[in-house]
Formats: sequence, C-alpha cells, structure tokens
Amino acid sequence: MSEIREMQLHIVEMMKKVDFDEVTVSALCEVTGTNRHTFYYHFKDKYALVEWIYSEIVERVLSKSNGF
Repeated sequence: MSEIREMQLHIVEMMKKVDFDEVTVSALCEVTGTNRHTFYYHFKDKYALVEWIYSEIVERVLSKSNGF
C-alpha cells in the first residue's frame, strides 16, 4: 500500500478516536512509518489531506452514479 493510502486510512482512524484538532502530522507519520518530509511533499497540511480524501470519495461516488 502506498504511503498516501496509509496516511488516508490512519487519519480516518485517528479522527474516530480524537478530535481533528488533536491529530498531528507527527503522530500520523509515526503511525504510518513515514517521515514528515514525505507528508509535506504530498500535502500542505492535515487539512489538505482531509480535503484530498473527500475529493476521492466524491469522485468515486460520481463515477458510480454515471453523473446522476
């Protein structure tokens, strides 16, 4: 599994346990076994990661619905 997908899965799991404000990039990187440089190469901040996750979900839903 790619590092990005690992981050995606783990941030969702983290948000089930703690408030989003308590989620840190450092904690996410520790859980996924990646370094902060890798995270910031792909995302500006944790908000950008969550935005990307929502975009992926919307894209998947729209592709399955054949554009309504």
